[in-house]
Amino acid sequence: MTFFHCLSLSRLYGINKGSEVTGQIRGDFYYIKWKKTNLAFLRALLDDIYKNFFKTNNWYSLGADMTNPPVGGLGDYIQNHQHIWEQHSPRFASMLAAIMVHSNQIIFRRNGHEFELRKK
Repeated sequence: MTFFHCLSLSRLYGINKGSEVTGQIRGDFYYIKWKKTNLAFLRALLDDIYKNFFKTNNWYSLGADMTNPPVGGLGDYIQNHQHIWEQHSPRFASMLAAIMVHSNQIIFRRNGHEFELRKK
């Protein structure tokens, strides 16, 4: 069992907002507390995102907009192409990206008002 605590991309960037993510990895599952939400998902979700979303070493949009996630962003991928997890909302892109940055799978940068992600 591995416990972890990570900051949102906004906080890591120096903007004093965004929710922390805490959780633990037990077996094949992540058990997460994010904002007021408790959730669980298979570890395979992050593997799927790393292998099938980050296909190149290019920068990709975080795209966590609830109403209109940009096509090709992580939020769009979660909403339209991810089938390992039943919660297909683009807003979860922020939480998943924070975990992936914390685990050194990806890096991020700010481009205007948008965060962009790239695999390490």
